[in-house]
Amino acid sequence: MSRWLGKEFDDGLDGLKGWNLFEGARDKVLSKGLSVRARSFDATLVPSAFDRTPALCLKYRDGWPRFAGMRDELRKGEGGVLLGLGSMVATGGVKNPQPFVLQPMSP
Repeated sequence: MSRWLGKEFDDGLDGLKGWNLFEGARDKVLSKGLSVRARSFDATLVPSAFDRTPALCLKYRDGWPRFAGMRDELRKGEGGVLLGLGSMVATGGVKNPQPFVLQPMSP
């Protein structure tokens, strides 16, 4: 997989879902700058595993053994920024989260 670019969300009839976006692989027939969707997730508003306040939880779908038990929690920051904590069961789960920030894309 190539460089991670961010996340994309879709609020469809079957609920909020999304994908991680990666830079197009150089060995594929893709133009530079195109993104590839991978590692899909379902998103729901739930009490945070960290402090029980509301957070948008991204639960990744099965199918990637390496990423089994992967989940992210997102909260709104100022200016449309989303503050995230990512965790994986294999690395300690919510006791060992990795912070990240998502900024809105410019149109």
